[in-house]
Amino acid sequence: MKKRYGIELVLKKVELAKEIIDHQWSNPNLCIKILSKKIGLKDKELGRLFKKRYGEKITDRINGLRIKGAEKLLGRNHHKISAIASITGFPSRTHFYRVFKKAKKMSPKEYQKGLEKCNMFSDDKMEKMIHENPLISITSS
Repeated sequence: MKKRYGIELVLKKVELAKEIIDHQWSNPNLCIKILSKKIGLKDKELGRLFKKRYGEKITDRINGLRIKGAEKLLGRNHHKISAIASITGFPSRTHFYRVFKKAKKMSPKEYQKGLEKCNMFSDDKMEKMIHENPLISITSS
């Protein structure tokens, strides 16, 4: 019985680590060392148990969430890429570029330019083009 309680406690700690990651992913100080101290497990033990429980490494989880956040910000086109790196918790612009390129197979700038091309004919822009140019007409079939 005592051993079962120990396993349940450790699993709760691993779940707590995931909750912390999911809520604090943009914190540039978030890493396995900080997490393990916070929840009371050794680095390697936490890493091993986290991977076993969730199927991914802690650093991959953190970086994945940061990349998702960066994608949203790159789509808005309101910030410089170095600012996006900082906002999403990457310790440096270089590290951000490296992780982003590995995950998305393109640089953040290329990703942003691709989004700009996709958004070039958004509904609002298309509507404006139609009103500005009477020769453009849209017919429904």
